[in-house]
Amino acid sequence: MHGSVTPGSAPRELNELENALQSFVEQVARDFRADIVTLYLYDADQDRFYLPVGCGLRDEITFKTVMPRTDRLAGKIVKGRVPIIAEEARLHPDMAGPFTFRERVESAAGFPVFLQERSAGVCFVSFRKPHTFQEREKENIQECLREVSTILRTAQLAEMRQVLEPSAPTASIVDRSLSFIVKAACMYTNAPVALWMLEPSQNRLSIQAATGIGHGFVQSAQLSLGKNHILAEIMRTRESRTCSDLEDNPGFPFQRALRNEGWKSLLAVPVVLRDQAVGVLAIFGFPGRAFAASDEKLLAELAQRVSDVLIIVSNLHEVSLALAAKQELKQLLRLIVDKAAETFGADIATLYLYDQDRDEFGEVIAQGVTDDFFEHPKPSKTGIASQIVRTATPVFSEDAEHDERMSKGFIIRQGVKSTAGSPLVVGDQVVGVLFINFRTPHRFLKSDQELLALYAGQAAAAIMNAQLFEEEQRRTTMAQIANTFGETFDRQKTLQAVVEGAQKLTGASSSSLYLFARDKGKKGSFELSARSPRLAESHRQPPRSTRGLSRLILDTGRPVVIADTRQPLRLGDAGQEIRVRASVVREGTLSILGVPVQIKGERVGVLYVNSSEVNHFRERDKELLQRLADYGAVAIERTRLLDAITEVNRATGEILRLDDQIKELLGKIVNDLGFEFAALQLVNWEQKTIETVDGINAAWGAEAKHALDSDDIQAAIVRSRRTEVITGPDKRFDPAIYDRYRHERLVRVFVPIIAHNTVLGTVEAGHDRHSHPEISPEERQGLESLIHDYAQRLWRATLPCVIEVVIVNAVRMVRAHSGSIHLLWDKDGKRYVYQACAGRIGSEFLKAFPPRERGIGEQSLREKHSRFIDDPDRLAKTHPNVYTPRILWEKHPTRYKEGEGIRAIASLPLVTGGKYEGVFYIHFWEPHTFTDDEISWLELFAEQVSTVIQNAQFYEKLRDRNRALTSLSMIGESVVGELELDALLTQIAQGAVDVLKADIVTIYQYYQDRDEFVTPPTMKGKDIKLSFMQSSVAERDAPSVIVRQLRRSRYAPDARNDEVMCNRASARAVGRVPFVDREGIESSAGILLQWQQEIVGVMFVNYRARRDFTDTERRVIESFASYAAVAIRSARQAIYRRVSQFEAIQEIDKEISSTLDLDRVLHLILDKSMEHLRVTDGYGTLYLYDERSQRLILRAARNVPPDKLVQQLPMDRHCVTTRAAREKEVVLVPNTMIEPEYAELVPGARSELAAPLV
Repeated sequence: MHGSVTPGSAPRELNELENALQSFVEQVARDFRADIVTLYLYDADQDRFYLPVGCGLRDEITFKTVMPRTDRLAGKIVKGRVPIIAEEARLHPDMAGPFTFRERVESAAGFPVFLQERSAGVCFVSFRKPHTFQEREKENIQECLREVSTILRTAQLAEMRQVLEPSAPTASIVDRSLSFIVKAACMYTNAPVALWMLEPSQNRLSIQAATGIGHGFVQSAQLSLGKNHILAEIMRTRESRTCSDLEDNPGFPFQRALRNEGWKSLLAVPVVLRDQAVGVLAIFGFPGRAFAASDEKLLAELAQRVSDVLIIVSNLHEVSLALAAKQELKQLLRLIVDKAAETFGADIATLYLYDQDRDEFGEVIAQGVTDDFFEHPKPSKTGIASQIVRTATPVFSEDAEHDERMSKGFIIRQGVKSTAGSPLVVGDQVVGVLFINFRTPHRFLKSDQELLALYAGQAAAAIMNAQLFEEEQRRTTMAQIANTFGETFDRQKTLQAVVEGAQKLTGASSSSLYLFARDKGKKGSFELSARSPRLAESHRQPPRSTRGLSRLILDTGRPVVIADTRQPLRLGDAGQEIRVRASVVREGTLSILGVPVQIKGERVGVLYVNSSEVNHFRERDKELLQRLADYGAVAIERTRLLDAITEVNRATGEILRLDDQIKELLGKIVNDLGFEFAALQLVNWEQKTIETVDGINAAWGAEAKHALDSDDIQAAIVRSRRTEVITGPDKRFDPAIYDRYRHERLVRVFVPIIAHNTVLGTVEAGHDRHSHPEISPEERQGLESLIHDYAQRLWRATLPCVIEVVIVNAVRMVRAHSGSIHLLWDKDGKRYVYQACAGRIGSEFLKAFPPRERGIGEQSLREKHSRFIDDPDRLAKTHPNVYTPRILWEKHPTRYKEGEGIRAIASLPLVTGGKYEGVFYIHFWEPHTFTDDEISWLELFAEQVSTVIQNAQFYEKLRDRNRALTSLSMIGESVVGELELDALLTQIAQGAVDVLKADIVTIYQYYQDRDEFVTPPTMKGKDIKLSFMQSSVAERDAPSVIVRQLRRSRYAPDARNDEVMCNRASARAVGRVPFVDREGIESSAGILLQWQQEIVGVMFVNYRARRDFTDTERRVIESFASYAAVAIRSARQAIYRRVSQFEAIQEIDKEISSTLDLDRVLHLILDKSMEHLRVTDGYGTLYLYDERSQRLILRAARNVPPDKLVQQLPMDRHCVTTRAAREKEVVLVPNTMIEPEYAELVPGARSELAAPLV
């Protein structure tokens, strides 16, 4: 036998093995002169003996058909792995069994057989005469048994066992149960047992089950009740009998079997069923065995078990029919429990339904329990019921009081002594656990286990059928509601479908839905929204707004079940006593179930079902009603969900109203509060700046723009979030603006604009100190109050508000627990510019868990489509930080409970301007499966939101562009004004940085006549390495190449590889790092600054991210370059004028020191003034004041006709000259044609300038 064993080769292989073993036992019998040698193979995996082989047997049929028990002699040998020797076998406690007496054994020894160090069988060597086993003999027997190991190894025993697997038992449940009882009798009495049962049709007894008895006797031991024998007498009298000597006893007709089996005595008891004897249970004693009273008591108890089996089996058919007929689950469960108690004679029966998907127990049905059982009816997660569910294995406990597996509370309160629990299993699904409990000690036999398993199997199948029936009903009803939901947007029609479905699925008498209206006073009120039947409860008063059942459900958010409306009930955390209205009880409502209707965590109503039966509603009804309440919530909510996109669009439209809101606020500050000037600054989070967007009497507004991390006063107010009143100078003021606009004259108050815990900007307001020296506390409070009132309006007109509205609506749409949105990635800051969250999370969540690389958000952006993860195990592996957010548990324990985390997440990319620039997330903090509807809603919402945000960005950019034009206009005015050149170039460079969104702007001045650059250049921007400011311009440097060689502008999108912008060889030659490399520049534009034919400098606009420089960008850049060129040219001309002015003053001083002629000096002063001011086609006059006449006397004139000269001017005459004298200040009238109060002194003047001589 060298090949593998297959079913087809099994007969041949088995025959060869059996022949080999048979030869072995015969050889052992010869070698040791034994009368009997037997051998059994042992399967340790299944704990059974098989393949018996022997020689010298008197009853070979019984030997072949009855295997040794693994809990007796043979089992002890193979499990203990040691021999058992009995030289007086009939007196040995283990060896004195049926085989010993049947085969007339006097001495015997049993030895284990090993195969690869495992017990593989047992071999008995027996003698019918007394025999003394010598040590040498025992060693020789054990040595011979090694041959068996060789035989088994060669026979491939492991594979052989698979072929020899026993087939499923074909015996009926009755036969198996009776066999278990007989074996129990044998085990407890250590004697052969036979059970005779009545065959009514033939009026005779035949053995139904036996153990320890020869096969031949079992087949032939039939007795007619018409004959006179012991068994017939027991059947007639229904009394037990003991016969101590069966030999030659005429009442025992089986004398031949008596001699063969070696029996000496008999103890027999009747089996009684419904007062009729139906059988006899008997045990046989071998010589020397005397039966005690305990043996009779035990046998009588087992005979009663036989009766119980017969009763149970007869009832099972009835029960199965009853179970199959009950399709209403509640009634079915009650029937199962009642019948279980009746069938098994139990004092208590309990049934716990189990939901395998949720891993939790549901409804509990009990019979025979005390009233306090229902205070805590559900089993614990660690109790015996949970253990039975996990293992799908029944549990039997005859001493429940001392069994550590049992729930001590239940055992003690209910007085249970013995208990059995069986899983209710259908296929691989556990649907519940059934317990039978006894208040007196009860012994569970194998038959009890078989019968309980049979009953549990039928009950489980019936429960499953009922659940499937109910589930089908639920699906049908839910489908009808869903159809209604899909066919109409009519809220009332959907709510009506909900209450009708609730009444039908719970078997209730009626159902009603009440919504709570909070806008009718502080207490609010309940209003009936739907009812079923439609005419039901029309006369009933609505629920009380306070202290009633409905209010309790609304406040706690918990379902409430009232099993009996006639009894008061204490509910709620405070133990509030609830009494149902008497009118409700009178109309027949005896039990009530109510659940809250919730929308986005807000409880808005209550859904009820009512029944005319006490204790009608079960746990499943509660869950079902809550699902229907959710349908109602969706119906209510959907009217708002339909407006969700409209709400987002409305929020976007608010951005267009921002300028109007700002103008309205500034107008109130000036006109209503009386401030002389006001300006409003807004934070630009994308650029991380704060800039003035509008003002009244605040001309400096267009120039005020500063980084949020700067020392400027506006940035400081944003950071501190506090109001400040400042009089006079402050180191945080922009010095250029402060000096130019003479801010030393002002007293100002700076107030932050705060909404939704976000600083939107600041308001600056104040007065001229000369007229209004201080800002009073009342003024400050009035301004703060006004800004507070307007802050919310301004917030609604910002992009962050739009983003927040988006995520709030997204979370609400799918009833998620939280969500967040992230827009515009800032590479420098490595963060999103705009972020918002909604639901149960706050800013601490965004701070702790920003979108990460290789996260779901990054994947959705990279793959350009939405992603959903609703498998908690997968989420725990891919996103462990949010699945187990320990940092939130530790830092925010009141908001985030330990053990909770996100269990399902969705990520949807946002497209703006054709680019994927954002993402929003939806979170569920409990297990959740995304439905097809939710996925389609979210993806559609994401598409529309992308458009909305793009529009919002467009509106903001349009506003920014208008402000940029204003900024350019202001710079233009500065160019033609008196601003110093350095300050003006700084303003131009900063304006270019702001408007062009450049990183660095550099302006070099150049003197063409001297071929010379001015260094260091003017430079503005972000993160400039000031220590490397260029102190000279080399020949191959970019400024020199553009000015001296190219003599035209140069745009370099790829500045790093541009030979002009990045000449590394030239830089290395002078020991420098190229500017492009040093500052990390990707794109650069070098613009020639030229006035007519004169080159006055070059301006560089640099970006750290690539720019292609579109035509529009080039036009804006060149506009700034033109202003810079004009500024440089104008400043140089101003310098020339100051030089000529100085020369003129020197000439006048010289004339004064060399002559005493005053008129000559006065004419020289007038001439030089007209020359300096380039007055070529105008006129000039010079008057001196005469104190005696208090008049101005003409002392010099140029280009004035003699007849037009005014020789004297009274001081009160209305003209420019007398005004300058009176006010002692320069007076300028740029255009006399449009000045309403101008009075001419010399006809034909178009502009006039007068300066006092003080």
